[in-house]
Amino acid sequence: YLWDGNVLLHEWHYQCARRPKVITDELGMLMLDRPEPVENLTTWVYEEGSLVPTAKLCEGKSYSIVSDYLGRPAQAYDDKGELVWQVEFDIYGRIREDTFNNQPFIPFRQLGQYEDVETGLYYNRFRYYNPETGLYISQDPIGLAGNNPNFYAYVSDSNTMFDVFGLSECGIKIEDGKFDYLFGRVTSNNHNAARSNQLAGVMKHLGVHDTASGRKLLTDHLINAYKDPTNIYN
Repeated sequence: YLWDGNVLLHEWHYQCARRPKVITDELGMLMLDRPEPVENLTTWVYEEGSLVPTAKLCEGKSYSIVSDYLGRPAQAYDDKGELVWQVEFDIYGRIREDTFNNQPFIPFRQLGQYEDVETGLYYNRFRYYNPETGLYISQDPIGLAGNNPNFYAYVSDSNTMFDVFGLSECGIKIEDGKFDYLFGRVTSNNHNAARSNQLAGVMKHLGVHDTASGRKLLTDHLINAYKDPTNIYN
């Protein structure tokens, strides 16, 4: 495996008998006795600045990867546009349906997780995750700093949250201040003030008021809309 920080870039495999040996040259420097074989090289491509995989390159072929709203791979297409891989996840991130019975073809699972085919566990950087139980197999290495009183738990809400490194949850978050524009509170210039007041009228007509319950209603609505992949434009 070849990593760029926390991102897996390349992977390849070969029989142990072909593994290069470390030797010492005439200057006393360590070196390999022959190049490492990389005939089975697989390269992964990601969305810029993220861990969401977008393509697999191997054996002279390329495959496009389509992920869901949480960054989990859901489908893969070959360079002819044919669907070649498709899975569905349950609430714990376990694959409950594998259309082509080829689960290892794309080994990425929940965002930041890579499935170990031999054990069935998901490598999650600092810990391994068990998709059968929805729990990690070891305690959170940062303890209570991970903001979770259960040191083995994954996240508080697997429908909106994920844990990229096995340390602390993150995910979909809507800043409450963003709703100011909908309630006539934006006055930075005449155009924005007019538009903000117009939207405030729409909210009033819909019966959504600038209260804690009103803002929670908007937050819940946006999160539910975001959870539907058909509402996301790429």
